[in-house]
Amino acid sequence: MKFNEFPFLRYFAFIALGILSYPHFHFFNNEALIWGIVLLLLLYFTLAIGQLSKRGFAYKWCYPVLAYFMLMLSGYYLAYQADERNEPNHLMGFQEVEGYMAVVLSSDREKSNSIANKVAVKTVKTPRGYFEASGQVMIYHRLDSVLHIGDVLWLQGKPEKLAPPSNPKEFDYRGFLANKQIYHSQFVGKSLSVLGKVNEQPIYSWISNIRDNAMIVIDREIKDGQVAQVLKAFLLGEKQDLDEALSDAYVKAGTMHILAVSGLHVGMIYGFFFLFFKPVQSSQGKRLVILSVIVLLIWAYALLTGLSPSVMRAASMFTILSLAQVMSRSPSIINSLALSAVVLLVLQPFIIYEVGFQLSYAAVLGIVVLQPRIRRLWLPKNKLLYYLWEISSVSIAAQLATFPISAYYFHVFPNYGLLANLWAIPGAFLIMALGLPYLLLLIFDFSFPLLTGLLEGVVRVLNYLIFSIQDLPFAQTEGIYIDLAGMLLFWLGVVCVFYVYEYRRKTYAFVFFIVCFLGIAQYYMKWFLKAQKNELYVYCLREGMAMDYFNKGKLYKINWNLPSKEKEFKVEPHRAYLVNQAVFELKSEGQGDQRRVYLPDGKSLLINKGVLDLSTLPVGELSFFEEGGWKVLAKRDNLKLGESAYKIILGTGN
Repeated sequence: MKFNEFPFLRYFAFIALGILSYPHFHFFNNEALIWGIVLLLLLYFTLAIGQLSKRGFAYKWCYPVLAYFMLMLSGYYLAYQADERNEPNHLMGFQEVEGYMAVVLSSDREKSNSIANKVAVKTVKTPRGYFEASGQVMIYHRLDSVLHIGDVLWLQGKPEKLAPPSNPKEFDYRGFLANKQIYHSQFVGKSLSVLGKVNEQPIYSWISNIRDNAMIVIDREIKDGQVAQVLKAFLLGEKQDLDEALSDAYVKAGTMHILAVSGLHVGMIYGFFFLFFKPVQSSQGKRLVILSVIVLLIWAYALLTGLSPSVMRAASMFTILSLAQVMSRSPSIINSLALSAVVLLVLQPFIIYEVGFQLSYAAVLGIVVLQPRIRRLWLPKNKLLYYLWEISSVSIAAQLATFPISAYYFHVFPNYGLLANLWAIPGAFLIMALGLPYLLLLIFDFSFPLLTGLLEGVVRVLNYLIFSIQDLPFAQTEGIYIDLAGMLLFWLGVVCVFYVYEYRRKTYAFVFFIVCFLGIAQYYMKWFLKAQKNELYVYCLREGMAMDYFNKGKLYKINWNLPSKEKEFKVEPHRAYLVNQAVFELKSEGQGDQRRVYLPDGKSLLINKGVLDLSTLPVGELSFFEEGGWKVLAKRDNLKLGESAYKIILGTGN
């Protein structure tokens, strides 16, 4: 397998680099970008025409360099155009907003204390009058009635800019929504009015109504609540209703991917029709008709499931595969995969930041490239063993490709993933085989009790097996942290092993050992630097208090009146990052609003009415957490808790 055999893989790589560079460079405007691309094209064609009159081509290196730079600049341009903040009437540009008119873009999503909807701003009211505006807002309300896609609302007040994380390693909800072009939110309670309804997206609104009705019918017909939740996630991509116990069980078993509608599900639809109609064996005209019908069905299902990044990837890839099969009977899957990624980046550049997009493409690439080689390592003659090894090889290939991404974002690894997938993947095929006709019957308002009962039984058995895996000892390894450099080293190591296996060259084995050395060196360097730290961390919380003392590789913690949600989302991610071994408790005493905390080196500090006294500590450097990083703060004798997260580097003096 040679890299130059897959041109769309190169196009994707350089367009992606251009998109990823966009947040870090802001000295281009729309006109400069267009002129830059045009000038590069003119230079490229001028050089090419000039060389045509000569026998040989001089400066050959100029052509790929110019082409790749054009691709990068094109990726940057796509990101610039997709960034709604560059629009002249974006909500960001209005300072004194008293109210605004907006259109609902998403159905109700229940949260713990409210209901969330995404809305598109159309008009804003300011002290100077009414103005057309653009931008999206995430609103949270407590209406008794349901909001539907297309409802026109009037909302009082000004939307607030989304706040950055207040603690290190806390989930960046602002960045997550920014990649979806949402930069504001507002809690409106019941202070909104429904003015009317528009139908800006008739197809999407129609599909959304079908989807909502299907979920209502599933809840009514399926008596087991957890079975209904799995079916809605599996068939419709609706994971909002998954309860915490069910979600944790599938995550710990390493089978959450079957609940996230993705290439597995779309591939099953493609495979079913491909098996029955066999377009490869048909004439070109008949092949065109059959594959066109398959593509329409795939995109109808993609719309029904909400067009998640993984579904869009799968639908795009199978569409391109189908188009290629009209012309050829054996198109390149890797080229088709890369082309589908390019198409998605052109349509939605910021989809590249979606974890689902990254995991989806990595998994498919791993399966396509690695699985055939892994399968050939063992060819059992027993049919049952061969079948089990086939499934296991698919799972191993996908996990090898996706492990760095999972570790980077989620810091966990399911230890029994291979075992769980031995029945989870066949179970998924069985659920899809029964679920698709069941879904069609729901859409056309038919009921078939026997099919419903059979489907419910299959899901119930699958849930039982998944919960059994979760209950096994050491079901999940936690506290796995890998940075971008570690991720690249891991993939480079996998590539080296692949080339050693494929071409049997010592050079690749030598590079592999270098990669292993760099990975081990990086790990121990981080461990050594951590072991030198003598730092005190104070977290920014709405309620309660949490503090960590990190000294010589050991972590000492204290929680005081700390709610479980504050601990889970604001404190634990950073603690897991600091150390994944034993954590010790700091001793303290006190009552009411006053507490004295004793550090293991004999020093102590006093917390009195939400104020931390630093006068007894040898403070070397004081920092506060803002906009995703630590910033140095002037030394002071006390800190007000709850205003910011603080890092106190302790010296050796008194």
